[in-house]
Amino acid sequence: MTIGGREVQEDFVGTLATQTGLVAVLADGMGKAYGARIASRTAVETFLDLFRDYNAFDNPQYYFRKSFHAANRAILRELGDEGYGAASVGVAMIRENWLFYAVVGNVKPCANRRRVAGIRRPHPGCAGGTVVPDRQALPGGRAGNAGKPPAL
Repeated sequence: MTIGGREVQEDFVGTLATQTGLVAVLADGMGKAYGARIASRTAVETFLDLFRDYNAFDNPQYYFRKSFHAANRAILRELGDEGYGAASVGVAMIRENWLFYAVVGNVKPCANRRRVAGIRRPHPGCAGGTVVPDRQALPGGRAGNAGKPPAL
């Protein structure tokens, strides 16, 4: 299947809703052949698996740090010497109108009162919202990857 000019779609997304809250993960794969697809899929699956096994809302910073390290190890294990692959990853957790997020690479979260979307640059869907660079404070509170942000 071809989407645009690519034979292989390198992006991967996953969501999981539990009784404690929701997690959404977006990975933008980069690399040669299928390495980018494998890297993005592996990253998303790792984050979702750890969310299932760990109450991420008890300590979001720990969950993010542990997930990023685990995803990195899993990608290296999956790809080995076979090919090159990497992924930029954005992850957001929502619980009772609280947003927690973390990013690595060139994924930027965009938040407004109606939705959250992972983007690389300002997007028409975020008009009226706030494009939030890494570690920049959200209006009325601290950044989601540095502490508990304001309610949406």
